[in-house]
Amino acid sequence: MKVFLLVLFACLGAASAQFNRFSQFDSAVNRGLKIRGVDVSAPPAKGIQELYFEQVLDHFNGQNNATWKQRYFVNDQFWDGKGPVLLMIGGEGPISSAYVQEHFITYNYAQQYNALLVALEHRFYGESQPLDASKTENLAYLSSEQALADLAWFREQYGASVGAADKKWIAFGGSYPGCLSGWLRQKYPSSFYGSFAASAPVDAKLDFFEYFEVVERSIGEKCAADFQGASEKLWEMAQTADGRSQIKDLFNLCADLPSDALSLANFMMGLTDPIAEGVQYNEDRGNPSAITPICDAMANATDKIQGWASIVAQTQQGQCMDASYESAVQSLVTPGAARSWTYQTCNEFSFFQTTDSTKQPFSKFVPLKYYYALCDDAFGTDPLLRPRIDQTNTIYGSRNYRGTRTHFSNGSIDPWHALGILSADGLPKSNSATFIQGTAHCADLYGPAPSDSQALIEARATQARILAEWLASDEP
Repeated sequence: MKVFLLVLFACLGAASAQFNRFSQFDSAVNRGLKIRGVDVSAPPAKGIQELYFEQVLDHFNGQNNATWKQRYFVNDQFWDGKGPVLLMIGGEGPISSAYVQEHFITYNYAQQYNALLVALEHRFYGESQPLDASKTENLAYLSSEQALADLAWFREQYGASVGAADKKWIAFGGSYPGCLSGWLRQKYPSSFYGSFAASAPVDAKLDFFEYFEVVERSIGEKCAADFQGASEKLWEMAQTADGRSQIKDLFNLCADLPSDALSLANFMMGLTDPIAEGVQYNEDRGNPSAITPICDAMANATDKIQGWASIVAQTQQGQCMDASYESAVQSLVTPGAARSWTYQTCNEFSFFQTTDSTKQPFSKFVPLKYYYALCDDAFGTDPLLRPRIDQTNTIYGSRNYRGTRTHFSNGSIDPWHALGILSADGLPKSNSATFIQGTAHCADLYGPAPSDSQALIEARATQARILAEWLASDEP
């Protein structure tokens, strides 16, 4: 079990002597790849092309003629020039050649349908940098609307250049890219014939307290009670200098834990990260349960705080944790995926995971004001940056999805399902949805494995049937 935990949390480790909760940020899909042992930094395999597309900077201002280079990967080994194009959408992190290889279900479909595999990186992530992201004013060009227009323009221009303009393009995405995949069918229905949206949190929400509620239900009553008791004790300890000194030693902090509310919130989020990761990717790709060793560590510990510290220690891998709020802000000031995604949450989506609910196990450490402070201090805009979630939900419809030919899938263990579309009831008839019992974040987006659960096997069979119907259809 310990071996699995080390593999699971490898994506959180850092090469430096210190780490904080933002220093090794990566996209949800990339974290899933790393859990599977995929080296996302490996050079492209033979036959896979890494290319750059001349992309428009501002799709909504005809007087702005600026362009930039957007990275994409192509795998044409199965394409016969007649088959469809399967597009993997990049999201809140860099993409790699893994996106057009056997790690995703699209590879299986490419073999079956002689399809062209393409993956497009999201603007302001990875190597796709339109402007200097350290300047907040440049991030005005970072939005889901610009990203959707990127996808549509790429489809038109690249498709024409390779003789695929008249082919059916099918979009695939998981997590935030799952949202983009679904939204493409609303905003650009003539460009993409169908979309698969895995674990897509389509409901932008300011206070996403439900995230930790799902965590509590997933780990079970006894385990949740162990964390709740430890959290309450940590809160008491954090109120005194002696208590904070003990916390420093228990959790191998790099320095004394500051007493301000923002640093306490940042510290607690650092402690919840491995628990949330364990739930979000539980039993992913046949790996042993992450929930079981986490809860066993708590159950077997006489001192529950020490049990929790032993779990966190595996994420640290010998490094000290910088729990200060200032270190978190510094990570978000520095250009990178964490800064870009935090800007998007501060501007469009929120998804702020607080401990405001009484049905979660992590006490009261993390209020909404923690996230407001991060938005203010990382971006320093005037007026202050605040999530325009009402506008986002008006633009895209939240769960009142009005696009067509889109398949939504969510896993019951995944906390993000709380913001997703779990049923096709009330949606246009050509849409569908699958709620997969016992599965994790984006589980059905990855390639199949012999150890897949029956529920996941059936979900993929549904997905395959839907794709076959779309590709055989004569409907425009």
